[in-house]
Order: sequence, then structure tokens, then C-alpha cells
Amino acid sequence: GQAAANQLDGLGVGPGDVVALKLSNRPEFVVLLFAAWRIGATVTPVNPALTPTEVARQLCDSGARLLVVDGDAAPAIVVTTLHVSDIAQESVDSGPAPHSDQSAIALLIYTSGTTGTPKGVMLDHANLDAMTEMGEAALEMTSGDRSLLILPLFHVNGIVVSVLTPLRAGGSVVIADRFNPKTFFATIE
Repeated sequence: GQAAANQLDGLGVGPGDVVALKLSNRPEFVVLLFAAWRIGATVTPVNPALTPTEVARQLCDSGARLLVVDGDAAPAIVVTTLHVSDIAQESVDSGPAPHSDQSAIALLIYTSGTTGTPKGVMLDHANLDAMTEMGEAALEMTSGDRSLLILPLFHVNGIVVSVLTPLRAGGSVVIADRFNPKTFFATIE
């Protein structure tokens, strides 16, 4: 995570900047989430199924400085784009101290509810802390628990319930690509 944080910093991403993650469910999403937060940036998850026009709208509306992708589709607007395979994995130094402002925006989730144009919902670190604390208590999670992530990581519940809450409890997370009824029980085993 530190290597990715240093890389984001080197690309000019800093406190208050937005990093867009247009990724399928994969461990690098979580690494980039924490890397962005470490340098004080906000993450806006982008649904990989969106059309280029919809992606461009989210990138423009959020003011994203960087888009990380795992496909080969170029965005419809000009924004620095990084392929997930190019994410740094080895760090040479510890970098700056992690940002710890609880009021900083952590996630910018685009949702339209049931109808309409998606709007950005701002969740700060204090929001995430409260949600994960409640989830950990309600689910009685411990360090011995393991979460199987099948929800999409572009959705707030995929991030908060399936990843952040078990990690807060000291547990672990197994990231599945997506729910598949034919392979679900084999994946659990």
C-alpha cells in the first residue's frame, strides 16, 4: 500500500484530490483505496459497466485527477489514466506520515437512488468509522472472521460491509469476482 501511495503522490495526487477506480473486484482496489486515503485523497468508485459517456460524467462531476482501470477502454474525457497492472508494489521509503483528518472525504459514491442522474454522496472518514463500528458490533465480528466479498466494490456496501468492517475487526477478506450461483458454494469451501 505504501508503494501505491508514493506512486499516487508522484503522479500529483494529494489531499482533497479525487482518484477514480474503474475496476472489477480485485485486491488492488483495496490497496488503492488505502493508498489514496494515506495521502489524503478521496476515492470515487466507478461501475465498470457504465458507458463512456456515463464514466465521463462522473469523472467531470467529481473532478477526478486520476483514473485507474483494469480494461483497455479510454475515458471520453482527458484525465490521467493508470492501468492497474502498473501500480507500484515495492516502496523505497515510508513516505510522508499518513493523513488522519476524520472530516476529510474518504468516498465519493455516485448513486441515483431509484431514478435520475447519479449524484455524488460524500462520506468522510468519520462516517466510515461510525458505519464500520456499528457493523462490527451488530455482526459480532472478531479477528477470526473472514468475509467473502461478492458485492461490487463500486458500491458502498461492498466497500464498507464486506471489506472495511471485517478488516476493522482484525478479520480477513476474500475477494470474489462476482456472485455466481454455480461456483458460490465451492468458493465458500
